[in-house]
Amino acid sequence: MKFYICGLLLFFASAAFAQLNPMGSIYYQNQFLANPAMAGTETGLNLNGAFKAQWVGIDGAPKIQYLTADYGLSNNKVGIGALLYSETAGALSRMRATFSYAYHLPLNNASSFLDFGISAGIMNEYVNIGKVKGDLTDEVLNGFNERKLYLDGDFGAAYRNNHLTIQGTLPNLKRFFKRDVLRNVVDRSI
Repeated sequence: MKFYICGLLLFFASAAFAQLNPMGSIYYQNQFLANPAMAGTETGLNLNGAFKAQWVGIDGAPKIQYLTADYGLSNNKVGIGALLYSETAGALSRMRATFSYAYHLPLNNASSFLDFGISAGIMNEYVNIGKVKGDLTDEVLNGFNERKLYLDGDFGAAYRNNHLTIQGTLPNLKRFFKRDVLRNVVDRSI
């Protein structure tokens, strides 16, 4: 039996990605940050913001800031939201802005919902050449900054009631539609 379970797990195995959106425990306070289906789960306007600085005093230490706003319409079925996100770690910087739409489907009673949400927006990633300590003529380094703004988004679903919330998210949908070509460049000069 163990052999079959291991075989089944290997059959469905795929690449895994960790810390795609590295805000740590903030997700417990602001569930919309991780899942667009959670936009507007409460009636009215919700504003959230955070700043996270790691390794304070070290040059190039990671810094992250975000601002979210989500609004739940009075019928409890529709929510909208917006996210502004900025991250800097060493020479690498990322900025993201998205807008979200969520639909909250009431189930058998008024306290159970099946939520679906989608977000779409723009993302910009670049390397600050002034902070690079290395070969500034590197093709991969310069090619990274030649990329333009690109479309990105997330899809989320959730089941929630008064006692339980179960969520699932497909973050960074760009990876399903556009593959970045990784160049394998080796300098063999002497």
